Amino acid sequence: MPEVHDRAPIPSTETGDASARPAWVTQSDEHARLMLALMRRFEPESLAALGDATAASDVTRLSPGGPEERLDAYEQTIRELGKRREGEAQTEVRLDLEAMITLLGWQADLLRAEAECLLPYVSVTRIVFESFLSLLTAGTPADPAPAARRRLRRYAGLEAGYVPLARQAQDLLRASLSRGDLVGPWRQAVLEDLENGPRLLAGIGELFEERRIDGTASAFAELRRQLDEHHDFLRRELLPRCRQDFPLPPEVYAARLAHHGIDLPAAELGRRAEAAFEERRCRLEELASRVARDRDWPREPFPDVLRRLERDRLTTGSLLDHYRRRCQQLEQLIETSGFVSPPSQRPRIRLASAAESALLPFPHFRWPPAFDPSCGAGELVLPARAKDPGGEFATSASSWVMVAHEVVPGHALQISRLLEPDISLARGSLGFHLAALEGWAVYAGSELAPELPLEARFLTLHRDLRRAAVAFLDPALHQGRLSVEQASRFLQTRVGLNEGSARQTVWRITTWSPGQAASYFFGHSQLAALRTAVECRLGAAFDRRRFHDRLLAHGLLPLTLLRRRLLEPFAPQDRRAA
Repeated sequence: MPEVHDRAPIPSTETGDASARPAWVTQSDEHARLMLALMRRFEPESLAALGDATAASDVTRLSPGGPEERLDAYEQTIRELGKRREGEAQTEVRLDLEAMITLLGWQADLLRAEAECLLPYVSVTRIVFESFLSLLTAGTPADPAPAARRRLRRYAGLEAGYVPLARQAQDLLRASLSRGDLVGPWRQAVLEDLENGPRLLAGIGELFEERRIDGTASAFAELRRQLDEHHDFLRRELLPRCRQDFPLPPEVYAARLAHHGIDLPAAELGRRAEAAFEERRCRLEELASRVARDRDWPREPFPDVLRRLERDRLTTGSLLDHYRRRCQQLEQLIETSGFVSPPSQRPRIRLASAAESALLPFPHFRWPPAFDPSCGAGELVLPARAKDPGGEFATSASSWVMVAHEVVPGHALQISRLLEPDISLARGSLGFHLAALEGWAVYAGSELAPELPLEARFLTLHRDLRRAAVAFLDPALHQGRLSVEQASRFLQTRVGLNEGSARQTVWRITTWSPGQAASYFFGHSQLAALRTAVECRLGAAFDRRRFHDRLLAHGLLPLTLLRRRLLEPFAPQDRRAA
């Protein structure tokens, strides 16, 4: 077994004057080699997605040792980082070591809970599709064809030393199917994976065709045959062991919340979210009245105002140009309003393929490769318009909200900061967790909302209402306190969603990523509380733009560490006040 001291290479991320890279960042990145080594061993495609050309051909191998082998490697790395932290005197480096220990601890706890409770099921077709999507759309390497051919042959087991990925997945499952103490995946989730399989395979073929990657026909045919056999295996041997309802075992659900950066018990998270929900709902009714009056509509409850705004649909042909204009408008707004320093470059905006829309039926931002600045600022991907049941991105008013969240001042701006040379790997591309990532995007959109048109303010507050609702519905569903029907009815009657949007929201909670949706509310509330704490201490000296720039300069630190770091300068003042 490799030692945790293995020295994974760190690809250069410097983009100009080397003096822009502080010495402590270089020192911290040396410690981050340990995390890069874990990625190279267990998630090589993710390392390649960061722009590491040496991993471009590498593929996931599902270890015969199962989750236990990976867990052991994580625990060794955590212990080594702990030793280094004890001997580290530099404040920022020590903070980064704490951050890496925290992040790996969350991952290890989730691995442990899943290994103790769940059958080791993975969606092989999804792994392969996402691998090629990343490789062939990121812009690195400049010529991805050789790496794509090698990945394809390795996934199919056509290179010496490689076992077909589908067979690895079957062997892992077979070794565990006889264990009665392990719970199977939710039947509906497996059925959706089986249904999406042909779409994703077709999507891989389309990617090869678009990039004109030849010489893949025989290997692709063999991979398709293997995946067809694998899907037959899942129908025959896994479906009978699937659980019939979605709730995760309590240990796994708690670990998922923590893995997303939520360090509150589910009950306390729910209590805070319910209080925020009621307060936001009252404000939303007031804003709905203003929107109706401004548009000469009858005075109506806020769900009726939502329905009226949903009718103002953009055509598919106009969607991209409209979103590009909206990006320009918001860039100008954050500059003139002094909200935050503007980004140095704009992301691309494109429509999703049919396969991407099947996998992610909602707008999302794709990171650029962190180690290859030449690849630009990432991209906003808009799904097929048919996947917008509630007018959440394909209307003129909703585009303000979507661009504010996904582009500027949200994710695109945030991620552009993470890739600057004065941000360490631990706080940047290796610090990924949803509470910090989504927390900023929601916080920034909500803080900017008063400066947006009235309809956009209304939709921003409605989105915040929905996130508060999801933050208490998510744990309630997985703890068995609510049924799918009850949650869907609540979303329609109390949150104002139409039936299609309510269904998609419940799907995200129960099937797509349990616990994920609650991170939006939690991260937003933590950052809003931090801003209040800093503003109270500074009083009239508080500068919004400076605060937001400083917040982004600390990257994706776990939020408890971020709060401690930003409030440290006020510690003597706080002690005197006490």
